[in-house]
Amino acid sequence: MKTILSEVLEVVKNWKHNEAKIGLKRSEMELMDGAFRWESNAT
Repeated sequence: MKTILSEVLEVVKNWKHNEAKIGLKRSEMELMDGAFRWESNAT
């Protein structure tokens, strides 16, 4: 049987992992958006 503490740690660990994934996605989107704008300005 898992303790409450290990449950909480698991949740926190997963949450941090998801935060990192979301942050990565956000910066990827910004990069793509920036590249798109740059190409639009170039033409």
